Amino acid sequence: MNDSIAISGRAGADPTFTTNAKGTHIASFSVATDYLRRDANGQYDRENKQTNWYKVVTFGELAKGVASAVRKGRNVMVSGRLRIIDWENPDGRKGTKVEIVAESVGLDLRWAEDHLPAQRPAADQQAAVAAEPAASPEGASSVAPSADPWYAPGVSREAALADSEAPF
Repeated sequence: MNDSIAISGRAGADPTFTTNAKGTHIASFSVATDYLRRDANGQYDRENKQTNWYKVVTFGELAKGVASAVRKGRNVMVSGRLRIIDWENPDGRKGTKVEIVAESVGLDLRWAEDHLPAQRPAADQQAAVAAEPAASPEGASSVAPSADPWYAPGVSREAALADSEAPF
């Protein structure tokens, strides 16, 4: 049985990033989701909101991307499966831990107006398209630079992804 889950919320902390003995990258972080109810007047009741906290765990290349892009307070979307772990400490106390093993993580751009780059004027976009080579190298994006808001002429993909405001 597969317990799938998808959530949208705010990262509660910057991710922790480690590499295990086998060389697998692991990143984990918390996500808070709020459930707001409407009052009798139809307005959201922010004083009585319900907040749920989730621990999210990522592995491999996804973990590297999460470590570079997710920051405390950023709106994120996570989809994955639930992992339920029963535990017992040395004192005999037992408990259950529930976490999300993420299959995908992304920034929720519904709330990211201040994180999006400014649109270039049409003349700058046309000049950038004219300066592009006719054929793109293997593995390059087929999206025209003028249609890509993250396009920056003269900046390598690796340098663009190293920026703290990465688009994923």
